[in-house]
Amino acid sequence: VRGPSCARKFARYLENVNDDINIKEIMILEGGFNRWSDRRRPVCRCREVLCKGGSS
Repeated sequence: VRGPSCARKFARYLENVNDDINIKEIMILEGGFNRWSDRRRPVCRCREVLCKGGSS
């Protein structure tokens, strides 16, 4: 699924959840996730536990 369509789906989801969520903007990564990762930006690869802010 491409970034813009994911952003639209996420926006629709947010419309239907609790109003306490204070998300004002949804951003799309220019170049996508692969470019983000290729530039050695923080990426969580946790699979068995919730991420606690670290990256690998």
